[in-house]
Amino acid sequence: MDVKTLLKTTPTEGSKTTHLRACIRCRLLKDKQQFLDFGCENCPEAGLRGQASKVITGTTTAWEGMTAIFRPEATAGQKGSWLA
Repeated sequence: MDVKTLLKTTPTEGSKTTHLRACIRCRLLKDKQQFLDFGCENCPEAGLRGQASKVITGTTTAWEGMTAIFRPEATAGQKGSWLA
């Protein structure tokens, strides 16, 4: 994914986390419109892109906490590294 697309899919500054939803399969956090526009990049087989009913049933507002990786290339080759 290029940087421009990544910036479009990440929550904007000032957005409230109360509007974020988590993908039920992989727990990726986005707002409803981002799931509609881009789907879930981790679970394309979920078919969330452009499907409002699938976004509602395939995501949840019940989530706690979040983490971010700002330099994924720095950890890409490390076997056994996990985020929890």
